Amino acid sequence: LYARQDSSTGKVSIITMGSGSTTTTLSQGTEVEYDTGNTSRTAKIEWDPHTSGRFVITWRRSNEGGDMYTRIGSVSGTTISWDGSIYEVGSANGTENYEMHWDPMQSNQILYTYNDKDGYNYPPRVRVGTVGSGGAITFGTETLLYDDPNDTGDEGVSSVRAEFFQDTGKIMFVVDSSVFNSYGYYLFGQLSNSGTLTLDTSVTHFSTDYIDHVDMDSVGSLILSSFEDGN
Repeated sequence: LYARQDSSTGKVSIITMGSGSTTTTLSQGTEVEYDTGNTSRTAKIEWDPHTSGRFVITWRRSNEGGDMYTRIGSVSGTTISWDGSIYEVGSANGTENYEMHWDPMQSNQILYTYNDKDGYNYPPRVRVGTVGSGGAITFGTETLLYDDPNDTGDEGVSSVRAEFFQDTGKIMFVVDSSVFNSYGYYLFGQLSNSGTLTLDTSVTHFSTDYIDHVDMDSVGSLILSSFEDGN
């Protein structure tokens, strides 16, 4: 599944891989619009682990100050169809460093993480979307992930990463702080089957910066994180 921006229209298409005697070939299906009349940027897609052929796509509209939008789609063969309307995740969350993940333990739940752009302050936010009949998405309350006590000048954070433990559904959040001498920190959370997010009160700081990626193994016993040393 491939997403791109064409003028003021966001489009997705299916890329099919075939193989010959000595080479692998790729063929692209018909493009389908996911957003029209807006300057859509940095689209991200994730397949639903609970429903075959279903996916979520999320993007931001730069012509609206970067507000973030999302919708549910389905694939049958090489045909893409939309299961519901376009939904706004939140306003003024215009940074490109956002993520969305399906909950591996609870069906129909999507976790959205982003930096909430508020003047010069970019605090990390979390919101849970629940997918209902026909692809309709309802959202829970936007939650502040962590208010860094060292952030006295509204420096905020540069990015937020999230990853689920596949065996328990527990979530690890890793945040790049823009605050001098805070740099990065991580904390844990859990989603209930009703879509309620509970965050642990314990937060661990580490003196590195520029967290590129965080990932866990299939049982959540090992955590791999890549970063650039801030010293």
